[in-house]
Amino acid sequence: MKYLPILDELFHSDSVIILLLAMAACLAWTGILAGRPVRRGRLTLACLAVYAACEILANFSGTYLAGLLLLLIGTASLGGAAGVLLGAAVRKLRKAK
Repeated sequence: MKYLPILDELFHSDSVIILLLAMAACLAWTGILAGRPVRRGRLTLACLAVYAACEILANFSGTYLAGLLLLLIGTASLGGAAGVLLGAAVRKLRKAK
């Protein structure tokens, strides 16, 4: 049993493209909608919670389809969390100038 099957798959296949697309979409979304830091924090925690749930469930998924769905959802939520954090950093840099 692998402990982190989603991260293992990300670094050993072309699934990184999904991660980058999720980061870009979430970065644009947070730039438009999630203006307050409290909202961005909650969104980041929600994305990380979904990712953690997908990692745990991926260890127990028996079918290929369930594993694939967990991979896609986990990758998108990990990209979303990274996008929110990157968007917050860009926003702070813009305000500093």
